[in-house]
Amino acid sequence: MVGTLVGIAGLVTLLDPAVPLVVYAVLAGAGFLVEGVAALVGALVGHPGSSRAPTVVSGVLSVLCGAAVLLAPTTALEVFTVLAGIALVGVGSAALLLLPARAAARR
Repeated sequence: MVGTLVGIAGLVTLLDPAVPLVVYAVLAGAGFLVEGVAALVGALVGHPGSSRAPTVVSGVLSVLCGAAVLLAPTTALEVFTVLAGIALVGVGSAALLLLPARAAARR
């Protein structure tokens, strides 16, 4: 049974790679929602004397982000891709800028 499901998932992925990506986005959105609700519940029953404001802000932002991802998963994938590209350009640039200093240190 599991082998059949994995085989079907593989065929769907090969025929239309966007479908699994949308599923991943929906799962990420659901994860945001669950984390946000857990943070809000944690803020309500938090430890006495602790600041609840950061936990509430984190929970509200997670719920909002989860709702946004669930309402527009393809747009969320585009945003994730752009942010990942920016991060990769930054990391690559930093590595290239540090390369001469590392080469000089080895001599």
